[in-house]
Amino acid sequence: MTSSTCTSNLAKCFKVICRRLGGVAPILGVLLILHGCAGPSPIEPRVDILGVEVQWSASVEPFERLRIRGQLQVEWTDDDGSHREQGDLDALLDGDRRTSMRLTKFGDVMLWISVTPTRAWIVDMLSDPSRLTVRSPEQLQGRLMVRPAVLRMLLGIDPWPADATVQLVDGSVVVTGETLGGQLTVALDANTLQPREIVLEFPNADRFVGRHRWTTGIVQVRDAPGGRALARVVDIVTPEGLLKIRSTTVQALTKESMSALGAIWFDLDRITAHLKPEVVE
Repeated sequence: MTSSTCTSNLAKCFKVICRRLGGVAPILGVLLILHGCAGPSPIEPRVDILGVEVQWSASVEPFERLRIRGQLQVEWTDDDGSHREQGDLDALLDGDRRTSMRLTKFGDVMLWISVTPTRAWIVDMLSDPSRLTVRSPEQLQGRLMVRPAVLRMLLGIDPWPADATVQLVDGSVVVTGETLGGQLTVALDANTLQPREIVLEFPNADRFVGRHRWTTGIVQVRDAPGGRALARVVDIVTPEGLLKIRSTTVQALTKESMSALGAIWFDLDRITAHLKPEVVE
């Protein structure tokens, strides 16, 4: 059968189908539908690159003062081998001014770490003898696995540096910039701007990674109108080990409510009188 014969037969068939279905329009409609079913068209991320930083800053504004409750798991390795401790977490994050984190098990305090602009302390009830260490913020933060400002950035609750670069890379929004003395790299979901991974690298080769595990669910921030949800689990990988933060409830606090809680949480004399550590240094 020649090419011209095939073309003629196809034309006759097309005319017959058109007469039976009432014209050319229905046929074109069917062809368009079939074409659409042939394969999904590429999904373009619904994100305005130029507006990402503004959108992010607006979304984290209600998170300046937070109370986070949940569980904290700490894993590390030293000369005595591998270790893991887990307990109930109750933390106050008062912007970049003050941070207090209390770790308890069966209602008993294991660790209580607080950092303020003028001094910082660790109440360690796990050591033998139990110990209270009081230092300047600079001295004590060097003994922490993650200093509070780095923790806030890795949790995705702080604004980015004003001169950060935002670009679309392989379907993800990638943010880079310098902050806290290190290099920040953030990978966000292009449609939701949910953080997937936040990395802070410092010149001394310290590398901190916050991995936001959205597959474990989300936690809504109470009393934060318009605020986005947070990943229920965030793994924070440090040079010393791993912090696994599983949030049960997160609440945005007003200045007044933070002030009332802070009057108790940051009162070292009251904490010392209650816990009675055996050694004070």
